[in-house]
Amino acid sequence: MSEIPLEISLPDQSDEHDGNERPTVDDASSRLYEKISPVIQLFSDFAETKDNSATFLERLLDQVKTVMGADLLLLFGWDEGKQEWPLLYHHRLPTRIIKDGVVPRAWQSLPSIVLQEGDHLFSDNIAKDRRFVGQVIRGLNLHTFSAHTLRSKDILLGSVSICYENPDALSPVDQEAFALMAKLLIPLFPLKEKQAQENKAQEIRVQDTPIEEKPESMVLSLDLSGRILSCDASFADLLGHPPERILKKPLSRFLTRASRGKYSEALKALKADQGEAERPPLKLEVAKHGGRKRILQASLQVIKSDDQLVGFEMTAENVSDIEPLEKELLIKDVVLSILNSLFISLGQSIPEEESLKTAFDKVVPFFGAEAGMLLQLDDKRQKLQLLASQGLQTEGLDQPGKKGIDRKEHVLWKVIEEKTPILLVAESKDVPLDTQQVGEADLVSYMAVPLESSDQLWGVLCFFSATRIFTAADLKSLETIGQQIGFAVNQTRLYHCLHKQIDALKVLNEAGKSLSKSLNLEQALASTVNSLRKMIGVSNSYIFMTDDKRNYLTGVAASGQLGNAVRKMEFKSSENSLVPLTARERHPIIVENASREAIIGKKWMKTFKSRSLLSVPLINKERVLGVMILDECRFYRKFRDEEVEKIVGLAEQVTLSIENAKQYHAVSRHRERLQTLSSAIVNIQEEEHRRIAKKLRSEAGGALTTIQKDLAWINETLEGAREPNAASDPALIKKRLEKMKTQIGETAETLRALSHGLRPAILDDSGLISTLKWYIKEFESQNKTKVLLQTNGSTKRFPARIEILLFRIVQEAMANISDHSAADSAIVSLEKREPYAHLYITDDGKGFDVKKYFSSPQVIRKGIGILGMKERIELAGGTFFIDSNPGNGTRISIRVPVVRRSAS
Repeated sequence: MSEIPLEISLPDQSDEHDGNERPTVDDASSRLYEKISPVIQLFSDFAETKDNSATFLERLLDQVKTVMGADLLLLFGWDEGKQEWPLLYHHRLPTRIIKDGVVPRAWQSLPSIVLQEGDHLFSDNIAKDRRFVGQVIRGLNLHTFSAHTLRSKDILLGSVSICYENPDALSPVDQEAFALMAKLLIPLFPLKEKQAQENKAQEIRVQDTPIEEKPESMVLSLDLSGRILSCDASFADLLGHPPERILKKPLSRFLTRASRGKYSEALKALKADQGEAERPPLKLEVAKHGGRKRILQASLQVIKSDDQLVGFEMTAENVSDIEPLEKELLIKDVVLSILNSLFISLGQSIPEEESLKTAFDKVVPFFGAEAGMLLQLDDKRQKLQLLASQGLQTEGLDQPGKKGIDRKEHVLWKVIEEKTPILLVAESKDVPLDTQQVGEADLVSYMAVPLESSDQLWGVLCFFSATRIFTAADLKSLETIGQQIGFAVNQTRLYHCLHKQIDALKVLNEAGKSLSKSLNLEQALASTVNSLRKMIGVSNSYIFMTDDKRNYLTGVAASGQLGNAVRKMEFKSSENSLVPLTARERHPIIVENASREAIIGKKWMKTFKSRSLLSVPLINKERVLGVMILDECRFYRKFRDEEVEKIVGLAEQVTLSIENAKQYHAVSRHRERLQTLSSAIVNIQEEEHRRIAKKLRSEAGGALTTIQKDLAWINETLEGAREPNAASDPALIKKRLEKMKTQIGETAETLRALSHGLRPAILDDSGLISTLKWYIKEFESQNKTKVLLQTNGSTKRFPARIEILLFRIVQEAMANISDHSAADSAIVSLEKREPYAHLYITDDGKGFDVKKYFSSPQVIRKGIGILGMKERIELAGGTFFIDSNPGNGTRISIRVPVVRRSAS
């Protein structure tokens, strides 16, 4: 594994990728979290799996291809010596392409193309992408392609590619997720430079290890069960027992547990093939009694008698002490323990300092040092602060533990400044190391290494002893451990940073959903301020709304218990205080020390006791709706750029929520008006029905009854049934007929008037203009008001629905003039200017207060009135405007589309 600077970035809402519109914040954040969560979970499980880097890398790639749903996934490494890209992993690459684990040069050009494009390449259709001209990848019917070059510092590691058969298979959020996953692969790459260093260290260890002279021969014989039948003195000495003590004992008793299985498998194989097959020598670990473990390189042969297998013979040579190898394994075991202790904190709420102390405790026994320290660099104070220690002197513990180690003559600052390990060894125990330089007295050796994370030096690990002399090999081992601690710290910090950002995205997502769902303005604002406080971790948050009528900004919502205090706050739009300034300047304002800023004011400080503030405008379509405030009262705080970006993003959601809530409120009021109007119309219809029924009964019905009686009298008279003399007197009959004729005429006129009141026939026959001329003539005959009709001379008729609509509007307006205006004159003006019809009705009457009329809870009296006219015009897609003042008359302006608008 290697130490890799891994930058985690959130999806930027304003960016666009290849012309694709980025999803909303809610969708983007939830999809990103859903994509990367399974991959991140693997890292939290790393300590339990105990996989090596290669195994874990393969598991990680399997998870990536599953999460991304890839049709093809390729991981190439980079071989600097051969200048080629070996294939390390693939998913669904045809086996015919791979020969002996190597892909053709044509396929190796893929990562080269990515590298040439600037370490990242995306194509939504490689079949039409000129960058892929002549590439065999087209032969697999693939279209969408995304790839990233993998680097560690300045070292080229490899390249990862993902492909899909469908064009446009990767959304912008999917691309962000794949980019994060690609960066997570980097720490798992074996660096060639690091491997070379380890190989060199191994050569030094082997050179430093004395190799004993090998005896001429070491032979023993075994029976078929593996018991020792005979053994020479050299072999017996290797096993650490006299020859007589090991006879008839199983050889496996003298081997380590790891070698017993290998030895047993070799015996089984010899029995199976009767020794016919040649087998390579075995390397076995011998647990020598009373001595060090050693490596035995042995060859096994069968012993036969009369072609029957009777036993085995082992010829061996003593290769070397196992201690150097054990030490290397111990280093790796210590490193694994460190990684386990740090990585296990990923899935738990363990502070980083506690994890580092646990890791330090695992390192101390390895070096056999009496004392050591793990220190963290404090750049601001220029101090080294103690995180963990062991074996420090009392006075030595007090200095780094409480005050830290400052820039004096201490040797650790040389490690920090030069970023290099250091090893100090005293000339003799009588002349120890300089106490001022190393901070401890009577030391004979001192070693320290820098700890780096993401190319930044953050601490030092050091050990010292008053009895033991540390060697260059010890320093090299400490370097290895320090590198792994730095790598582990880097990964844990990145992991926690990523999860913190994901948590922030979740909060932003939840806030966005809450704001989107909430159609109640008060609830939406309350949800916003509480989400803000939770997401950024501030003391309080507030929202001020713009009052355009009064030119004020007033408090409307606050988190916690400050709601009443905020609602009492208001600022003139022209003031030079924080809230109005934010609204006027239309950009965020950060106040790090509120007590020193004149724009805050004494009243604000007395009420909220703020220390640091962040103010963000709420803007919708160039209009400032209000201002959002984050308030930190506990300490002085500098809001980071990413925090400001999050708040600005949430401000867009808040603005949208406010607009939605306002529209919902307007629709609710409109619905209430429609319900009131519908009720009024029903009442009017019922009243009209009663009026017509009464008129029919009292006038038409009475007349018809009288006519019926007169007809009966005439019939009886003619038959002589009553008044026989009357039958011979035609004057009486004629008189009755004249009476009937008059009554029939009156009845016909009554029915005609009722019919015209319901819908004038002239409207269907001659159109709106002729109907208005007739209606105005009738109106003038019944009222004192003189009415002038003006038209633009066009004789072309309107659609039937427009004609009846405008006629009813004129009817209602003229009724209002007759009942309320007391006007001497009025003007009705009708114009047609495509695609609208314009109607203006003006009178010189007494007028009225329009605002008072519309704000009245009972705007509808005996008719549908002005509100009814307005609703009918707006339902037809038109606009209605009325201008009136007491004593100045009234003017109604109407514009309605002549052609019905489409559903879109």
